[in-house]
Amino acid sequence: MDGVGSYNNLTLLNSSGTNIAVGNLTINNSLTTTAGGTLNMVANSLGGSLTTVANNGTINTANISATPLPSNITWGGTINYNASTGGQSIVPGTYNILSLSNTSGTNIALGDITVNTTFNNPAVGATLDMGTNVL
Repeated sequence: MDGVGSYNNLTLLNSSGTNIAVGNLTINNSLTTTAGGTLNMVANSLGGSLTTVANNGTINTANISATPLPSNITWGGTINYNASTGGQSIVPGTYNILSLSNTSGTNIALGDITVNTTFNNPAVGATLDMGTNVL
């Protein structure tokens, strides 16, 4: 993909490599990814009014804004918040696999988070501040 822009529907058919966003992506209907594929948002944001997400692969985000991803979405596959240093805002929603890969700083939950399968948080260096929100 190596793209940027606005889409109504975006389907990534990559089943063994990485699609890299070179700018912010806005998707206003559906996002579909395949098993084995990765959408790497790098430090860019993924926004829009997503109504359907069929994430069967991995979505990485190193974005440190208040909204790196749309909130209140049910995310399949793996969502990996992976800023190299410092904390990130973790958007409320339902995650299949939620990984926090930064090694320093405080990640802040912006709302309630549900993890259906696996929650990966580094053993040292970073924390998750839930505030009054529920995990």
